[in-house]
Amino acid sequence: CTSTTGTGNIATTISLAANAQINFIVTGTVSMSASGRLVNTVTATLSSPADRDTTSSGSENTATDDDAINPIVTTTTTTIATTTTKVFGGT
Repeated sequence: CTSTTGTGNIATTISLAANAQINFIVTGTVSMSASGRLVNTVTATLSSPADRDTTSSGSENTATDDDAINPIVTTTTTTIATTTTKVFGGT
């Protein structure tokens, strides 16, 4: 992936050894008024036909993460104590 910021799909070519894995971590901000579901799907495709498993249906090369959007509100309260000094009398 050539860009570390932006919008749209992640489309990149990588080389992995057998049984290896790669993680793409994506962060973002969801509007407090958002509703519905956040759905992400990934599909892996072998670049060489010779490497493809001809007995495979291909469905094991796809994964989907489906989450309900539940905005979380965090609030912080700060209390400041004050003291008053009174001096009686005087010179």
